[in-house]
Amino acid sequence: EHPGVAFFTLGQRRGLGLGGGPVRVVVALEGEHNRVIVGSEADLARDRLIVDEWVDRDFAPGESGLVCRTRSRHTGTGVASIGVDPARDLPRIDLAEPDRAPAPGQAMVLDREGIVVGGGRLVAASLRSCGEMDS
Repeated sequence: EHPGVAFFTLGQRRGLGLGGGPVRVVVALEGEHNRVIVGSEADLARDRLIVDEWVDRDFAPGESGLVCRTRSRHTGTGVASIGVDPARDLPRIDLAEPDRAPAPGQAMVLDREGIVVGGGRLVAASLRSCGEMDS
């Protein structure tokens, strides 16, 4: 039992009331069912981001050297590709390496050498399947 999903955030470790044992973190929140899902730190990895409220300036979609930031004071993660999510018709950013716990609602910023060149609001984050890693 818990006081409600509004009292938890993705990646949260403390205050879960689960006692000892292995370190567990919040890996998903299902507000419609009032569920808080816990798992291991590895379960927080996401490397595909879908964004809306997209704004871009001064970059080409195939450009290399872009860095994606989903948290302030974070060094960011390299961008592998930028495309369109066919299911939602929204921009899709595939990261070169997984990021830790990017959450819907967060701002997502793209920069090149410290200069912001695009961004949006995170709508969804997932982990690509092994067969998609080169696509």
